[in-house]
Amino acid sequence: MQDLHSIVTASLDTTCNVIDLERGTLRRKFSNHKKAVYSFAWCGHNKVLASCGLERKIILWSPYSERAVASLSGHNGAVRKVIVNDKNNQLISLGADNVGTNAAMGWHPRGINIA
Repeated sequence: MQDLHSIVTASLDTTCNVIDLERGTLRRKFSNHKKAVYSFAWCGHNKVLASCGLERKIILWSPYSERAVASLSGHNGAVRKVIVNDKNNQLISLGADNVGTNAAMGWHPRGINIA
């Protein structure tokens, strides 16, 4: 997260960690996921971190606290990847919705601004 001079990790232990690049210390630990976290993306326009994983949903987090600000559901299987289209203020997720089939979904996190 360039805006915050930090890096983020996603883990099979159900957490996302925000690490301060200058100090090398843990800044935030997000732990509302119940299953493995596969991917994350920084939404600079809305100032939220989006994470996804095995539990079929995307969680949006405030980088200034350790609280979830929203949860997005719609996939029928694990959400494998989430990316940000900054130009259109859109999240795009890729889920394993059916055996052997991937589904892409677009999300517009309008109204979620915590800056």
